Amino acid sequence: MPLVSAACSFEAPVTSGPNTIYLANVARHPATMSAVGAAVLDFAALESQIRVQTIPTEATESASLAISVLAIVGALADLHLLDTDFLQTAEQTLKSCASVLDGGADSVLPVETSADSWQLQMCSDSAPFPLIVQPRMCVLWKPPGWSVSISQSMQGLRRERSSDLTGKRLMTQWLSNNFGQRYRIATDSTETHGFVHRLDKDTSGALLWAPSYGGYYAAKLQFALGRVSKGYVCICCGHPSWNELPLMLEAPLLELDQGGFSHTVVAGHGQRACTEIKCIGYFTDAEGNEVSLVEIELHTGRTHQIRAHLSSEGHPLVSDHTYGGDVLPWCARMFLHCHRLCLDIGDGPLDAHVPLPTDLCQALQGLTPMDEPAQKLLDKWLKV
Repeated sequence: MPLVSAACSFEAPVTSGPNTIYLANVARHPATMSAVGAAVLDFAALESQIRVQTIPTEATESASLAISVLAIVGALADLHLLDTDFLQTAEQTLKSCASVLDGGADSVLPVETSADSWQLQMCSDSAPFPLIVQPRMCVLWKPPGWSVSISQSMQGLRRERSSDLTGKRLMTQWLSNNFGQRYRIATDSTETHGFVHRLDKDTSGALLWAPSYGGYYAAKLQFALGRVSKGYVCICCGHPSWNELPLMLEAPLLELDQGGFSHTVVAGHGQRACTEIKCIGYFTDAEGNEVSLVEIELHTGRTHQIRAHLSSEGHPLVSDHTYGGDVLPWCARMFLHCHRLCLDIGDGPLDAHVPLPTDLCQALQGLTPMDEPAQKLLDKWLKV
């Protein structure tokens, strides 16, 4: 394999933190693909060293090594240069790092949650609660208005988003209060408290949390490999002329820091982003405004990806004023909901289906479908 042979001419140490993450981000930018040869050689050196790396016994060093491994795996997977042997090495390295970090702390969840009570509890003003529980993984219900203000170490040295720290409803605080005494990772801000990904403050739906470092790194690896399925439903302004579905929106995205607030724009030198439009229905509201109900599958996880992609198409989300959406009286918040999350970290498939909360159902009930397909789509979401 070219990576292995190239690695033989390098004697670089494993670098964790900014250098490794920088390489991973460089490799994911379309503008750098013309210079991919140099990036591949750098990754080859890191890969070669990781194959023979001794697992640190100190927690901070183990966490740094895990971050490096995940960054390299993600970048090589994006470039279609990841081989099976190195993936197996990466998996074992992550398990060893997790073992150091978990130590003797509880690392499995004994709780079982029935789906029977989901719809009764799932309202806009409810608190978070577990939806599906596996020994090393948990899908949480994240209500709108709750912030997941975590440091995105796996995507670079991005600082916490000031826009998500407003108010007092913090998912990290809820997690610490409910699980912090039993699960060490729940109070560890350097590993995002065990949250494997994030949802925007006003987005509702399925949020993945791991009670242990072992589960956390296993899930992060699935995200890096692109093996996680995430389904969303939203309402956008206007009637997009997307005639042939499914449709892929693949404009590169760049996250900007505007005075402490994150804003994502389409940019040629941005990161690879892929948003799949699965289904669309056309509606009007009581005032005659044209809106569309859209089902989406995310294939990458950039900040504000759906919001930025749809805005760039000229159809921002309803009530998403940050990206140019009309604030309409029948939709008090941005209409965006993560309804499906599916992955397998080795404990069997985890497939969460999360119905719309009450506030979004009420918003849908005031819309008039333009045709029979729209009516069927409306019925589907009101009956889920």
